[in-house]
This record gives sequence, structure tokens and C-alpha cells, in this order.
Amino acid sequence: MAGNVYELRPKTGGDTEKITINLGYVDLGHIDLLVQDGFYSNRTDFIRTAIRNQIERHADAAKQSVARKNLDLGLRHYSREDLEAARTAGQMLDIRVLGLATIAADVSPELARATITSISVLGALQASAAVKAALADRNRGPDLAARLHRRQSQPGCGSGLLARRPACTRALKVPDMNAARPPDMIEATRLTRAGRLNEAAALLQRLFRGEEAPDAAPAKAPSRGAADPQAGRRPRIIDVEPETGEPVDPEPSSPKPAPRAAGAGAWQPAGGMGGPAMPQMPEALRGVLDQLNQGGMEPGLAGLARPSPAQAPDPAPDGARFLAMSFASEAGTRAYKLYIPSTYRGEPAPLVVMLHGCTQSPDDFAAGTRMNALAEEHPLLVAYPAQPSSANAQKCWNWFSPGDQRRGQGEPALIAGITRQVMRDHAIDPRRVYVAGLSAGGAAAAIMGLAYPDLYAAAGVHSGLACGAARDMPSAFAAMRQGAAGAPLTGAGQRVVPTIVFHADRDTTVHPRNGDQVISQSGAAAAAGLRTEVQQGQVPGGHAYSRTLHSDGDGQAVLEQWLIHGGGHAWSGGSPAGSYTDPRGPDASREMLRFFLDHPQGAGAR
Repeated sequence: MAGNVYELRPKTGGDTEKITINLGYVDLGHIDLLVQDGFYSNRTDFIRTAIRNQIERHADAAKQSVARKNLDLGLRHYSREDLEAARTAGQMLDIRVLGLATIAADVSPELARATITSISVLGALQASAAVKAALADRNRGPDLAARLHRRQSQPGCGSGLLARRPACTRALKVPDMNAARPPDMIEATRLTRAGRLNEAAALLQRLFRGEEAPDAAPAKAPSRGAADPQAGRRPRIIDVEPETGEPVDPEPSSPKPAPRAAGAGAWQPAGGMGGPAMPQMPEALRGVLDQLNQGGMEPGLAGLARPSPAQAPDPAPDGARFLAMSFASEAGTRAYKLYIPSTYRGEPAPLVVMLHGCTQSPDDFAAGTRMNALAEEHPLLVAYPAQPSSANAQKCWNWFSPGDQRRGQGEPALIAGITRQVMRDHAIDPRRVYVAGLSAGGAAAAIMGLAYPDLYAAAGVHSGLACGAARDMPSAFAAMRQGAAGAPLTGAGQRVVPTIVFHADRDTTVHPRNGDQVISQSGAAAAAGLRTEVQQGQVPGGHAYSRTLHSDGDGQAVLEQWLIHGGGHAWSGGSPAGSYTDPRGPDASREMLRFFLDHPQGAGAR
């Protein structure tokens, strides 16, 4: 039946489907103004053009997603003969279409159920009402679309005003959120603001199913600006599942696993490591929370995937400067922040380049890592390059792109350019220039250490991946889930770049095996084998950890690996003033800086 896939045509009668868009009066007025001035022929022309421009803007990401989800692109038609042939052959069809899927009108519900095991259509599904009803429990498309098909299959329920009948609303099983009981919404808001996302999700999911909330009366919602008593009881750690982008909130009270042995078995999410599996938050649920926020129920709900700081960052001391700067070259332009401590007197000082994680900013990363406070102690300068959303929608460094993994091009050229600009404009000791990062920033830091061993004396990789761990989005997701396939890239003939790695063994976003691969990649250039020593430790009132030292023939540790037991995808020992931090872990910022200053350029193993 492969011959039944057709190219999607832009506009021909039955190949299009009418949709309704609600717009504000001012937005509608602007559209009419552009039509009146001759930019567009009518309102429909404007809307269609806007939609196509957005599709073209995200074409590469959409193409990768289509391949990853194994979707048929275009028009797919299933005749009665096709399905009868499948039944005769004993085949069950898994229909996955992006575009238009049609099931012939003479296909009976019995035949459809006998031959179609699942159906997922992004776009439009054309079939008889009886067939749609028969396949309702096998529809793997968007939740709302599936419920809509089930609703429209009810007698007397169609689209438009008729669908507002009470019977049709009950068939849809989506309550009118404007009519939801305020105490339930307030309680969900309170749980969300307290960081108790699982409980908030469960409550709202019950409302979506049309069920009553538990009989227990919800606790009184705090007034605006009032501190929630639960807010300070747990670190703000949120992992994000790489394929779905949904947040997973690991419970710090979960049983602590035994230290992970080198080469241990397959990694499992939180549910397989001694704790209960954390439920995912559906996109529709996040949308409801966004709507609540826009409606003014309580602030702060729209940022569930990125927790807001629990406290304000420490103010900079008198005389310190946190400058907003910019760098431009043939590779592009990037903004960055530069911290100059009050203790800096113009003598050549070390420089640390800090690369933030996805959704973060230089200010947020500086607050969470407390690197500026450490800069006051030593002193040293700290640069924070900023990845704009125009380069990556989630502001991630594009560590998985081959064009951003090599010296002299793409993002490595920009980060190196920022580093050299700071060295040119300020008194920097060229033997003491370092780079570090978290998550996507950690992967970028690994790239910088491998690509620019002459520029950076040492590198710090927190919850990141080795250089070359992925070549595109699908391989990036695979590496995040289970580590990179094959041996990591190496810098042939170059010196060992001293590297310190932090990773948590309960990181459900980036597999902890990636930390092992960063160490393997960094030590590959050693002329002789490195001696290994493992130390165990415990943060008072916090996480246990394993610290592995890889020393050269002179007894100097050129590689250092910290594995935090029971931690998640967060900066270890960080401040609640920033996002993605775990205050209960060992102080990664202080340990990285100690390691950096012990390794000036030229002191590493060869």
C-alpha cells in the first residue's frame, strides 16, 4: 500500500479543512488594516501566509520529528480492498499520517477494528462516523482531537453551536474551566507554586476527566506575596524528559540508591531506581495552567518547565560590575555578561567562561552557580555567553549539530571569540582560562575543551555529554537516554585537557553514562595510562557522592569525576536563587574552581 501515499497539495477542494481561530479585536483590526493597504487580498490570505511562514521557519525540526515518529507525509487513502487484503494476510495496520488520512466510506466498523491496531493522524482524518467511533479507543492522535472525534460521533453532535449541547459536552469529557470550582483551581495553584507538581497534575487531570476532587478540603491558598511553608523544604529540581519535553519532578525523599558501579547495567528512569515513577504532565494540562496564569488566578504558573527562583540572588558588592556585552564575527553575533569583581585591581587574572543550560540566561546561571561570589574571593573574571532563542527555541547550545562541534565555525567560534575579546579588553592570564557548563552548556564546554586546547587550560562539564555524542536531533535524544553510541571523538596528538565532571546517578534527562564518556574522551590523549583512585563522601544533611581521581605519572589528578548519589538534573550545591539547582549536593562551583586553579595551561599530562 506504499503507492497510496501522495504529495500534499496546497489547496484543492477536499484536501483542505476549515478551522476556526479566535482573535482579539485589536489583532483583527490590524489584519484588516494590512488587507486595506493591499498587503494581503483578504483575512484568509493573511492567516494562511502566517501559518505557512511558521511552518517553513520550523521546517528542519519538523522534518526530523517526522522521521523520528515514522510518519507518512501527505495523503493516505485506505480502501475496503486494502483492508480486506490486510485481513486475509493476517496483518494489523499501525496508521501514522501527517496530512490527510481517509478511510473509504464502504469500510465497515467491523473491518476497521479487525485490521487497524492503532491510528495517529496529525492533520485530518476522514472516515464515516461509525468507523471513527469504532476506532476511538485506538486513536493515538492528539488527545483533544481524539476526544473530538468521539464527541462528534455521538448522535446529534456536530461542530459549531450544536456541539455546545449538554449531552455533547459530557461526551467530550472536558469541563468548562470557567465553570470549574474555584477551590479546586486555587488548590492546584497552591500545589504548583509550592513545587508539588505531581499533586497539582493529579488534581487537574481529575478535573479534565470530569471527576470530583477528593473529599478532603483543600488547604487555604496563600495570599499573593505570602511565603508558602512548603516552598523551602525541598530543592527546586526539575528534570525534563528528552523526547516529550515534559517535566519530571524527582522526589528527594525517594530511597537513595547504592553507588553506581562502573559499567553497571542499563540506566532506568526514577521509577526503576528505587522510587515511584513520576507521572508526566500532558501538554494539554500545561496549557490549562498557562490559561489559569493568564486569567490572573495566581502568578508563576506558566513556567512549570523552568522553576522560578525560590529567593532573590545576592546583591553584588560595591565596586563589582556585571556588564552586558556583545561579540560579532563572521560566525554571527552573541550577547554575553561579564562579571568583574570588586577585588579585581587590574593584574592579570583568571577567566572562567560559563555556558548556561536550556531555557536559562546568564543572570539566572550566575545566580544558581554563585560563581560571581567565588570570583570575589580569588579574584577572577567570569563571562556568561547567552544563547538566543533565535538560535535554538529553548536557548540550548546546539551541541548535537556537526556545524557546532568544530573549531573555527558555528557556536564554538562564537564562544572562543567572546573569550578572546575579554582577554583583549582586560588583563587576563592566558595560562588560566577555563570553560564550564551545565547540560547543553556542559556538552558545549566539552566541545570547547576538545576544539580549543590551546585556549582553555581546563574544562568543567556538569550533566553534559561528550563532544560528538550526537550528529542530529534523533541521535541527540538517543545519547541523552543511554549515552553516545560508539567511541567518543578524540583530539589526535593533542595534550590532555584537564577536565572535571559532575553528574547525578538519578539524572533522568541526561544519562549518567555520558559523564563516563566525557572522562574517557578527555583522557584519550594521555601517552600512558592514568592511575585511578575512588573516594566516598557525604554532604552533611545532603547527598552522598563518589569522587574518582585519574592521576598522571607525577601523581597529579588531571581528570576528576564526581557522581552525586540520589541527585537529579541540576547544578550540584547551587543556590535556590537560580533554576535547575540542587543545594543538597557537593558545591560544584567551588570544586570546579579549585580544580581549574590547580591546572594552569601547560600543567596537564601529555
